[in-house]
Amino acid sequence: MKDVGPTAIGAVVVLLVVMPVLGIDLQLPAMPDIARDLGASVGQVQLTLSLYTIVFAIMQLLFGPLGDRCGRRRLLIASMALYALASLYCALAPSIEHLTAARILQAVAACAGPVLGRAVVRDRYDPVGAGRVFGTVMACFGIAALSVPILGGQLVESFGWRATFFASAGYGVVLLALVALLLPETLRVPVAGALRIGRLAGDYLMLLRTPQFLVIAATGCLIQGAMFSWIAGSSFAVIRVLGHSPSVYSLVYAVTVFGFVMTSFASGRAIARLGQRRLIALGGTLALAGSTLGVALNHVVTPSLLTLVAPVFIVAVGHGFTLAQAMAGTMAAFPHLAGTASALFGFMQYLTATIVVAANGLLFDGTVLPVLTVSAVCAVLAMLCFGLFGRHVRLAGG
Repeated sequence: MKDVGPTAIGAVVVLLVVMPVLGIDLQLPAMPDIARDLGASVGQVQLTLSLYTIVFAIMQLLFGPLGDRCGRRRLLIASMALYALASLYCALAPSIEHLTAARILQAVAACAGPVLGRAVVRDRYDPVGAGRVFGTVMACFGIAALSVPILGGQLVESFGWRATFFASAGYGVVLLALVALLLPETLRVPVAGALRIGRLAGDYLMLLRTPQFLVIAATGCLIQGAMFSWIAGSSFAVIRVLGHSPSVYSLVYAVTVFGFVMTSFASGRAIARLGQRRLIALGGTLALAGSTLGVALNHVVTPSLLTLVAPVFIVAVGHGFTLAQAMAGTMAAFPHLAGTASALFGFMQYLTATIVVAANGLLFDGTVLPVLTVSAVCAVLAMLCFGLFGRHVRLAGG
């Protein structure tokens, strides 16, 4: 393979990391049509999404260590081929049972993208460089989160629900070609030893016992939880509680995601000057300030779009400063286990998101306060964790 520049490799990494958005958000507008066309219940269609998410989260824990032993490139090539075939199976599924099986296969293949994509960044860059690259990658992730549901809606309206899965299959084929043509093997020293459960458990326990990983991962995931509380509960808060239209909701949701995109990109540019510690502290402080301001403000005044969205925008800005640097920081001290660290961080992200969604559902009382309260609790826990234990962690930059 001829030498490939960092821009091309970075573009491939971006496409790999945004695969969770493609696998979930692209199909959301198609779910009602799937139920009608396949004669399935709403619960059966929702199960395809739930199983996809669960399998995606768990299989990360296998693909990370596998990538540390077998390399990134070959595993990605195999996974993208399987993703394209599984997506085609989804598009041609004759029944909800076939679609469910196909979605499980799709999730198995898709989880390799972000896990190994993040590991490729750690393989190629020092911690400062990784923080810079992840800033750009997360900004692109936010843009994808805004645009992919719109694309899915257009595909469903124009061509039907199966078009969303044909689009996913095409995405898999493109990624397969790009990985094969542009992505060199970045793993320099494979981890020795067989892929045994005892060895995997030992590696994961070692990471969880190491402050360098646990403190930064917990901080990043909790601040993401503060943002995810808004993502999970925003439609209920804006449409059901405040009485605004779906179009207004789409606009205010886009505004908050723009805050995340803007500061994700800025964090990558600022890391050499400010360093990961200051950026994580800044992001956490903003998330804490925004979420607690939202709780206080909506306790003392009549809730409105302004009193809800303005504090959440501050949380989103803080999340943007933090997430990319938390990703880089969790893998910084473990270059030999970059895939394993990436996998565990990804699993913790999904676990946190699941808990936040459950908390929002349990606490929903017809007001905007549960969304803001869950967000504030996450932010408080994140800053307690970082404030009490972050001083003992080595982080990159000034």
